[in-house]
Amino acid sequence: MPICPEEWGDTFGQEFYDFSAENSLYYSSNNVRLGSAEKCHVVAGQEDFQRMTQDEVVASVARLRARGEAHANENQNPNDSEE
Repeated sequence: MPICPEEWGDTFGQEFYDFSAENSLYYSSNNVRLGSAEKCHVVAGQEDFQRMTQDEVVASVARLRARGEAHANENQNPNDSEE
């Protein structure tokens, strides 16, 4: 079920990954306490989380696309219109 345009597959978010690599966000020093042996616990408010159905995801994407298109149309410069 594709949610994003196919052309986003290779480029979407590249700035984040470049920034992260340049600023060493993928690496940590050896003396950082990660707490990896801690017991799991439920985070307040998360126990009631409901996953969206496929139909709900599709409807949500349609609403977001419509909002994005409306926003783009509001900000379109009349001099930039194609004739």
